[in-house]
Amino acid sequence: MVVPNYSGMYRREREAITKIDVVRMFAAAIEYKRTKGNYPATFSVLVPEYIPNVPKSAVDNSEFSYKVLPDRMLIQAKAFDGAPLPKYTVIKSH
Repeated sequence: MVVPNYSGMYRREREAITKIDVVRMFAAAIEYKRTKGNYPATFSVLVPEYIPNVPKSAVDNSEFSYKVLPDRMLIQAKAFDGAPLPKYTVIKSH
């Protein structure tokens, strides 16, 4: 008899939701930059005009790591093992 790996399915689902939220935050920050001329200092300034609320990681309910650098912004989330999610969730925009 084959038994589904529900634990693995749950982890993949939570990580996928987190990746989607990272992309949503990225899109809102890009739109903010387009209209205001610079990246937001924090995600909270995006509410409610660009996003309805600031999501937290579906993995561990933590806030996303967010840095504004001179030439780009970085948004990062963690996987269940504490490691950063794959590099495509570290979003760089020039």
